Amino acid sequence: MKGSVKQDQLKIEQLCTRHRLLSRLSGTDRRRMARKMQVVSLSSLHPLYEMSGVINNVFFPLSAVLFFLGTTLEGQVIEVGQIGSEGIAGVEVAMGTPYAGMSLMTAAIQIPGLALQMNADDFAEEVDRYSAVNRCVRRYLGFFLAQLQFLIACNRHHNVEQRGARWLLALQDRTRSRKLRITQQHLADMLGVTRQSAERLLNDFEVAKILDSQRGAVTIKDRSKLHERACACYRMLAKRLRALFV
Repeated sequence: MKGSVKQDQLKIEQLCTRHRLLSRLSGTDRRRMARKMQVVSLSSLHPLYEMSGVINNVFFPLSAVLFFLGTTLEGQVIEVGQIGSEGIAGVEVAMGTPYAGMSLMTAAIQIPGLALQMNADDFAEEVDRYSAVNRCVRRYLGFFLAQLQFLIACNRHHNVEQRGARWLLALQDRTRSRKLRITQQHLADMLGVTRQSAERLLNDFEVAKILDSQRGAVTIKDRSKLHERACACYRMLAKRLRALFV
């Protein structure tokens, strides 16, 4: 039994090196954090957190991609953030505000996959007690808030084509795959437009030989052309993300 526990622990420690933030910590910090983690498979679009809901667990995506939604009182939604293996879902726990422990936004699974899960109280203790973890999380918080700021402005001022290209590029960056398993309805929800608008956007990109659209998936054929259609927000956020790991 003890041997099995050690093997599981070693597996989690190894998985920590696949997470871009955790991999920058010392082996000592990763081993300590790994003892408080478990591997989970995130496999549906149900919310991890509801807006203003209590955060019980924090997630470090490995192959999964998560998204954040801004929601109005009338129920209208639009994506205001996206994270892959560079990020932490539930990072609000570390903010040390009166609302720490409550989700600022709805968070859900965009692309199914693996993640590391840690109890929110354990995560908060790590941030409070260990300076290296604190610095790492604060750096990510800077990117997290910059992404939120950029995407709020982007959703207000840029057209559907620009935002759609930006969204597809960011998702490809996080999946590292040309084939993205998304539906027209999901794309519409993320961009805050009708399904018909999302369908027209994909058709336009297909006619321009930028991508192939199949039922439930798109395959990016020409990333450079997609980059030309995207707004400057994509380039600015990609630059901020690279700076996170300098």
